[in-house]
Amino acid sequence: MADEWTQSHSGNLPLTREEKKEFKDLVKSKMISMDEDNYKEAIEAAFKVFAPREISSEIQQISNDACAEASSNSSDFGVMVAALKEFVSNEGGGEAPLEGSIPDMTSSTEYRMVEEEFSNPSVTEIQKCLADEDYSWCNGILYSS
Repeated sequence: MADEWTQSHSGNLPLTREEKKEFKDLVKSKMISMDEDNYKEAIEAAFKVFAPREISSEIQQISNDACAEASSNSSDFGVMVAALKEFVSNEGGGEAPLEGSIPDMTSSTEYRMVEEEFSNPSVTEIQKCLADEDYSWCNGILYSS
């Protein structure tokens, strides 16, 4: 939805209080019913979309320091600064890494049942059978009761 917003706002994310409210209203408008927990969670976490992505001047100053060049004598902090500097200039495209945690997601009972079914060992064996080109060894698994 952030892409949808930026396309209709000259490539900009919400900046003002009014724009942030409009963005949350956009997310809310996608809800089919008012009890969709994942949309409620998205609205509550919308501030992450608004957060500035640029690296602060303080962090830039540290990464430009000599300690940002890792060597065998570097402290743990120096190694971490060097790793951050390398990430930002290579993979990050000038931005810091994203938060490492995956947010919790509310899921339906049906999803949990499917998840449990796929963790069932017999289902795993059937999946292996279906992935194998020679099904002959699968007969004992597929047809046993």
